[in-house]
Amino acid sequence: MTMNEQPGSLLPQDGRWVRFATPDPEDAQTRTEALLGNPHQFIVLGRDDPFMARIAHASVGGAGLLRSRYGVDVEITCQPPIPSVTVSLVRSGHITVAKERAGTNVDGRHAVVLSYDQPVRMRWTADTEQVMLVLTKSAVADTLERMLQAPLNGDLVFEPELDTRSRGRGIVGAMETLAQVVSALPPGVDPGPVAAELASSVATQLLLAHPHNYTEQLFSDQPLPPPRIVRRVIDFIDNSGGMQLRLTDLTDCANVSERSLHNAFKKHLGMAPMSYVRQRRLQQAHDELLRIGPGQGVTVTDIALRFGFSHMGRFAAAYRERFGESPSVTLAR
Repeated sequence: MTMNEQPGSLLPQDGRWVRFATPDPEDAQTRTEALLGNPHQFIVLGRDDPFMARIAHASVGGAGLLRSRYGVDVEITCQPPIPSVTVSLVRSGHITVAKERAGTNVDGRHAVVLSYDQPVRMRWTADTEQVMLVLTKSAVADTLERMLQAPLNGDLVFEPELDTRSRGRGIVGAMETLAQVVSALPPGVDPGPVAAELASSVATQLLLAHPHNYTEQLFSDQPLPPPRIVRRVIDFIDNSGGMQLRLTDLTDCANVSERSLHNAFKKHLGMAPMSYVRQRRLQQAHDELLRIGPGQGVTVTDIALRFGFSHMGRFAAAYRERFGESPSVTLAR
């Protein structure tokens, strides 16, 4: 993949990024290992140009981004165990990756996904600049187990070459979203559950869009949950008041995988689970606006917030589309 194929805003220049530059290869290796928690061997191959490592790193919720360049040819070798899954986008230059036992090379000009199930040797040309997504293996495995609704029976191993021209575009998009969120968070602020949800969504995108040794099982036919399971989830939604719900809340209630619950809702209700949540919340807000009526000191904003709508413009537009009038008209009746 070349630089002009990558969005220029992939790593914004603000937020909680840690950056350093050093002409010392040993210092660069030590500091990068400390940022990632991943040991590696680092050898400078090129001697014609001066070595200068330029590194930028940020992480949130178990997902991280690393931008790096060295200015000379280098070789990086990683020996298992490595506790990460990485996705490397090459913005300029060229990386060749050899998975040693398999004896295969991957042209890093596209993108490379590594699960470090065996030793990996990477050679960078002097003009290489890499942007790397870093996910903890445990987080990716947990996400996959939730999707399968079953424990893994062995290590998760991804195919190394990522095609960013097709389904891989979604992974690049997920990395862009991660970069934007990281840059928007002030330093020292705890991102809370938003970060965990973001890391999970990035892992989900990778698991769905890129081949691995569980892909066939992930996309195999699964029996639909019985209608009583859908009813249980509907009751859970109705009884949750205005609580913000995530898809994981619904799958935990149903004790089925995300895909199974999605297929069951599509069959029985004609919509995805989270679409049902939004429609149900709109209906609850509509009923409450009718019940309260004018003159009781309650505003449309009060009702919208009570049922989980924090963006008034979007709430009003969705409400008007659903009921054919604005929420303020309903309240005034």
